[in-house]
Amino acid sequence: MNHVPAGRRARFVFAAGLSLLAGTAAMASGLIPQPNGTVYDANQNVTWLTDANFAASPQGRAILAAAHITGVEPSGIMDYQTAVLFVQAMNTVPCGGRGYLCRNDWQLPVTITTPAHDPTCTVHRGFDGNSFGPNCRESAFGNMFYRGLGRTYPSSIVPYFRDAVAGLHDLHPALYWSATPGGATGQQTFSFLTGQYASSTTLFNLLHVLPVHHGLLPGSTIGADAHGVSRYIGGPAAGLAVYDTASGLSWPLDANLAATQPFGVTGTITIPAKPNHDAITMPLIAAGGAVHFQGVAPWLGDLNSSRYAGAQHWVLPTLDELETLYAHLGLSPGNASFLARGLTEPFYNFQPFFYWACPEIEASPTQCDYARVLKLRDNIAMRWSFNFDTGFQGTSQETKRYYVTLYHPGR
Repeated sequence: MNHVPAGRRARFVFAAGLSLLAGTAAMASGLIPQPNGTVYDANQNVTWLTDANFAASPQGRAILAAAHITGVEPSGIMDYQTAVLFVQAMNTVPCGGRGYLCRNDWQLPVTITTPAHDPTCTVHRGFDGNSFGPNCRESAFGNMFYRGLGRTYPSSIVPYFRDAVAGLHDLHPALYWSATPGGATGQQTFSFLTGQYASSTTLFNLLHVLPVHHGLLPGSTIGADAHGVSRYIGGPAAGLAVYDTASGLSWPLDANLAATQPFGVTGTITIPAKPNHDAITMPLIAAGGAVHFQGVAPWLGDLNSSRYAGAQHWVLPTLDELETLYAHLGLSPGNASFLARGLTEPFYNFQPFFYWACPEIEASPTQCDYARVLKLRDNIAMRWSFNFDTGFQGTSQETKRYYVTLYHPGR
């Protein structure tokens, strides 16, 4: 992701007495369902696929198979280069010599790229010279999220995400904070959906929190024959936590606990304007459970004060501890248990995670320049992405595995 350059320090202002952001969306505006499984976006004069995870649908899978495209995980996530191949396949589906729905102009959503910029973005210029962060309303995704769907930052496309994965519940597909610094690029973060880590800016991002306790929880017991990641069956942790017998670490059973239990952490955080960004006020904890990094320590403090599951030594895990839990849960990238299914009118199957986008062609700003590299990080090309868990526009290494939805120009 993009980050604010080193040396730009923000002053944080906490406002007390405010509740969690509701996170509810306004009525969709300018998004008109079509009978052929698409949505016409009158705000941008483009037509989206109604199924926002079409690649995971039976029809999408058939198109991928016919084009001999591999590398799309069960949940529908794929790396950037596979996403480009998927676009090509959609444009060559046999239909009167054209592509899917007899269109051969399907594409990834475009994002304004240097030398132009998006003046609506909170961050005017990032490390690669591009606008990024919250409130980017001139990109295709940003326009659809903020104007068409009427969302505000940081609203999740699925604010009440629920799942049951490998013995835990509500393990979120979006990124989790770790206690491991990421250097100039922010803080190390981890996704249980992809099994991949990232570095994320702590200035604007709200991500999820999964606290860890080193050792068995005081006064609680697990089964005598317990192995692997096992639930506590006795004491104050019964029904509230699990113990990893291999690592000796305890974790909450609810892997997105902040979504339902803020433990007294309310209010907002204000980041004042700087030369390279606008002032912005956001909740410390969003309705979907994502937490601003400056809200993590207060939330952990209140969690410990409450003696949750009988313990008062919960801490933010390191990246290694999150990766160990991922391995011991037996997860693999793109596990379909993470899928969100349902309506985000007028769309369905929108995922509260990252989606791939692309730079525009300078001479034709409505079309993708798929080959254009924003920047190299660790010798890997950076590409545009959009996080539908909060509405954050950023960049990611092209080897990350994200979701894909497409549109074509016009109606």
